Amino acid sequence: ERLCKYVCGSFSKAEQNYTTHERELLAVIKTLKKWRVELLPRKFILRTDSSYVTRFRHLKGFKQGYSQGRLIRWQLELEPYTFVEQHIKGSQNFLPDTLTREWKP
Repeated sequence: ERLCKYVCGSFSKAEQNYTTHERELLAVIKTLKKWRVELLPRKFILRTDSSYVTRFRHLKGFKQGYSQGRLIRWQLELEPYTFVEQHIKGSQNFLPDTLTREWKP
């Protein structure tokens, strides 16, 4: 098993106002869109240190509010993919943290 691809990016000003859970989900959504052609025909493991992300596909009903429609759309965007969510403790999820830290000489 090895890391074969990764995605990096930043959030727009509007996306920076999302909750932490929503930003974590958005990162997953953007990654899946980026590698859609490679991932759609395959079963894969989605590893994350966000327990919310691991439960998100199975949630039913969201609180009424401004983000309800967005969350429902994101659930629909995940439907075509065949994957298993795997939660990794934050302390063990060192590679993504290393990739997202600013390098200072």
